[in-house]
Order: sequence, then C-alpha cells, then structure tokens
Amino acid sequence: MAAWIGGTGMNDIMNRYFDFPDEKVTLCVGVKPGSPAALATPERIRDHFKQKGEVREIDSKEYTHLTDIYTWNKTTEGS
Repeated sequence: MAAWIGGTGMNDIMNRYFDFPDEKVTLCVGVKPGSPAALATPERIRDHFKQKGEVREIDSKEYTHLTDIYTWNKTTEGS
C-alpha cells in the first residue's frame, strides 16, 4: 500500500506505511517508485531499520490512526 506524492517528474516520491505492533511504532518511508525500497517486503524494511517482531504494511489512514493511538499512549504513560 503506497501513496504517491508529486507529479510526473524525476523527483516523485511514494510513501510506504508500516506498523510494528509489538513495539507500538509506525513508520512512513518515502521511496522512489521502482527502487529496491519501493519493491522491498515489509520484513526487509523492518530489518533495514533494525526493528524486531511483527511488521505489516498499512494504508495512510490506518497509519494516521495508529500513530495517534501510539503517541497518545506514550504521552499518558506514568500519569
């Protein structure tokens, strides 16, 4: 699942969104369409960023939702 940013020029960027539910972390990666990063499996992305546990690719709506939840949980811990 990816979202396009930009027009049709050489500098187009495609965003890929990931959820690391074990760590309660989300990740948005801007990649060039057709590049190795654009074609990499979620597990390769996880390994590249030295994360452990489950990983899944998500859409931008779920990314925003989970980021809000994870951020809220971190700001209320220890309250």
